[in-house]
This record gives sequence, C-alpha cells and structure tokens, in this order.
Amino acid sequence: MKKLVLALCIVLALLLAFLGARELGLIRLSAPEPAAPVEAMPEPEPAPEPEPEPEPEPEPEPEPLPLEPGDTVMVNGVALDTVSLDDVLYADAAEVAEALNMECAIKDGAAELTGMVQYSFAADECNAVIAGETQLLNRAPFLQEDIFYLPLEDAARVMGCASYTDSESGQLYLTPGAGDWEIPQDKKIPILMYHAVSDDMWGIPELFVSPSEMEKQLAYLVENGYDPITFEDIQYIDQYDKPVILTFDDGYDDNYLELFPLLQKYNAKATVFVIANAFEMNHKLNKEQVREMSDSGLVSIQSHGMTHHDMNVMGEEELHYELGESKRILTEVTGKEVFVLCYPTGKYSDLTLEIGREYYKFGTKMNGKLCNTSEDPMLMNRYYVSRYTTLDEFAAMLQDAEEE
Repeated sequence: MKKLVLALCIVLALLLAFLGARELGLIRLSAPEPAAPVEAMPEPEPAPEPEPEPEPEPEPEPEPLPLEPGDTVMVNGVALDTVSLDDVLYADAAEVAEALNMECAIKDGAAELTGMVQYSFAADECNAVIAGETQLLNRAPFLQEDIFYLPLEDAARVMGCASYTDSESGQLYLTPGAGDWEIPQDKKIPILMYHAVSDDMWGIPELFVSPSEMEKQLAYLVENGYDPITFEDIQYIDQYDKPVILTFDDGYDDNYLELFPLLQKYNAKATVFVIANAFEMNHKLNKEQVREMSDSGLVSIQSHGMTHHDMNVMGEEELHYELGESKRILTEVTGKEVFVLCYPTGKYSDLTLEIGREYYKFGTKMNGKLCNTSEDPMLMNRYYVSRYTTLDEFAAMLQDAEEE
C-alpha cells in the first residue's frame, strides 16, 4: 500500500512539474512556428550587349568617264579602235601591245608593255617609266570596266613611235622604228643591194640573182651567226652580234614569189624599196603582195620614189611630189609610216638631201662601200650583189665589217 501511495505521489509530482514548465514556456507541445523565409539574393542583371558597330557606308562607285567612240588609228599596220575623252584618243593597252608585238601585263593599277624595252604606265599618273627612266605624259592613263586605257599619241611618243597623218584622208599612223630615236654611233653594218630574185631574166641579166644562189646566201648568214635586220632595228644594234641589212630595189613581183618564201624559211628580214606608182605594172608587186609581206614582220617596205626618175635633176616642187607622195601612198598600203628612201639609180643632189630630210630618216646609195652609222644617215653605203656574185665574194662583203 505504501508503495502504491509513493508511486502516485511521484506521478503527481511529475505532472505538476510538467504543468509548471509549460506555464513558464519551457516546453511547447505545439509545432514550432516556421522560421521566416530568407530572402533570395536577386540575380545580377546581365551586362547589356554592346551595340554593334555600324557598317561603314560603301563608297559610291565612281561615275564612269564619258567616253565617246574615237577615230581608228593605224598602229604598226594594225587598225585600232579608240575612245575619245576631252578630244584625246585613248586605246586599250593590251591591244596596243599586241599591235607592237609586245607582251602586256596589267596589275595593281598599272600596265607593263614589254618588248625590246619595258614600258610601265600607272593609272591616273602623268608619267611613264621607260627602261627605268621616267618620262612625263600630257594625259594620265586610266582604268575603266577592267580596261587599261592609254592616251594613245602620248604613249606612242614615249615609246619611240612616229606620228604621221595622211594629208588627204586624215588617217593617223603610229609606227615604231620611224620615230625620232637617236642613231647609235660608229656601228659598222654591211648593207647589201639586190634587185630581182629569179631565173626568168626578162631584163638586164646581172640584176637577177638566182633563187638557188639567194638560198645559199641566206643559209650562209644563218650558219655563220649573222642577224639580217631592217632599218627599224638599228636603234637596237647593240643587241645584235653580226647585223646585216638585205635590201631589194624596184619592187619586182619575184620578191614575193621567190624571195619571200626563202625569208620565211630562214626567218630572215629584208627591206624592199617600192616604186609608188608602179603597182600592177608588169613584173611589179601589187598592193596585196606588199601588204602581206609587210604584215609578216619579215619585210620592211620603204620608198624608191614615185616614178623612179633621177632625183639629182629635179626641182623643189617635183622633189616634194616624188618624196612626199611616195611616202604617203606606201604608208597607206602598209599601214606603217615609210621612213627610208632609196635614190633611184643612186643619184641625188644637195636639194634632194635637203628635202629628203623632211620626209625620211635614212637614205641609201649604191656605191659599194661599208656603212658606218656615224656618217650622214641620208647617205648610207651599200654593196651591190649581182647574179654573178660568188659566195666567196658575198662572204668578203660581210667580213669587211669585222675587219675594220
């Protein structure tokens, strides 16, 4: 019994202790109040995207120059179309180079034309570089629609081309070789004078060199290192080891029928002196034959006068006709300015020489001597080759240049 009373007393004490603790807030029976939520840190604002750089405004395409169709100009025998700007004629540099038998390269706004000499032209610049030296142009070249345009007469001038205008038609001719270049001095050149090349001797026999002998002579030249050149090449004479000039007087048709195929076979050059009023005459060259030989690049067509009359007895008016009209006609036929005169029968006077210098750069005689470029260019010596000239005699004419 005592134990029961004791147990009840303990239970009651515990109950009173519990109630007292609860009253004092030491014991909570209810669920704890939730803790106040912790505010989340705000997400950082993303950095603003940089504004894109504005695209640069494209430069406006330059207005094309107002080009008008120009005149046709004969450049070294080739008809070139031109355009006109401010009354100046311009031509495609690539076409000019082709007419002059040169290479053309266009790069970085410049055109380079390369032949025996290199010529450089820069777009929009009034100068040209020739073999490393600068020369001024009156008008600047320009590029338009991928074409490099050269001021034609200006460019031709610095490239050593002659400018000649036909007094009747107004046609302009630009011709290399005929220009105002300086003649190299003290150069010895054998110039050989022939006439016909045929076994059909319808005239004076000694004037007709046999085609077989002509071939032997050409073969001798090639085999012995000689360079058959024309008067156009004299300006570059230092580039030839053993130059020789072959000339053929009177313009006989066998020069086309017999000689021309031999020149092609041996790749040899020659000069044919044509009588300007003799086209279509019996045994004479016609215009088509003359043009074909000239276009080949192997034959230089030059003047033997208008009528083949002796020039030493002519007066001023007649000489102007003989020299000026023959030059005009032959230039028209070949498309290249004629600049060498061969005196018919080798006769001339002081007046002939005076007026001849107005039209020609060179004149040739027939006196059997070696030519030296230091002498008067209007009195160039020649050796005579006849039907009866032996190969040994032919060789001796050539060797004179090496011995002197």
